[in-house]
Amino acid sequence: MDIGFEINYMHSMTIDTNPQGEEDWAYVGPGIDSIAWAGSDNLNEKAYWNMGGASSKNVTGVNVGWDVTGDRLRGDKAQDYVASLAYTKGSERKTRVRLTNPDGEVLEWPVVITNIKGHTPDGESTANVPFAFSVTCEGDPVQVSPAEGTDLPETVTVADVEVAVGATAQITPTVTPSTASDWCFYAVNEAGREVCSVDAEGNVVGLKAGEAVITVKCATRPSVNAQAKVTVTA
Repeated sequence: MDIGFEINYMHSMTIDTNPQGEEDWAYVGPGIDSIAWAGSDNLNEKAYWNMGGASSKNVTGVNVGWDVTGDRLRGDKAQDYVASLAYTKGSERKTRVRLTNPDGEVLEWPVVITNIKGHTPDGESTANVPFAFSVTCEGDPVQVSPAEGTDLPETVTVADVEVAVGATAQITPTVTPSTASDWCFYAVNEAGREVCSVDAEGNVVGLKAGEAVITVKCATRPSVNAQAKVTVTA
């Protein structure tokens, strides 16, 4: 089935929560209800004599960015990272953002994070604390992965995982057809959150001996999903 009309949630944003060290990507999704385009063009506009006073425009630069809003969800990796930057300045506000499109293309930008909300009370006593931040890209994007196709996922399969405490293993989903994006979301069942953790790229870290279940959902079609049993050994 062709993707057809794109829906906003089919696009996935991830943010590097450890820009000064080994990259650690977190999904900007839980608690988020809007990611709004905040880009613009830089224009050089001239009225040349031979055009009879009419103006000619030339795009000299592209400003890329988004305004992200939602409700503060404490414990979410991406939100906790952004909220921790609220009182920082300079280079501490700089990181990287990746955007995965419905066709599987992944683009990455260096960015600066501004206009952070969610680190203090903000509103009526019974309301959720609002969460927000702005992403301003600095430079042109780098293509991390090319587009895979224009079809929606039909199936996804994953293998069970065994990992030792303190070690890391990766869940690698197989998505069909091959012309569909294989970008997936990962979530540990509530009872298993003391047993293991999983990041936005499917890397599972063993926390203590036991068993857990990780649900894997296709980003462009979340109804297509599978579960992997995780066994953590001492």
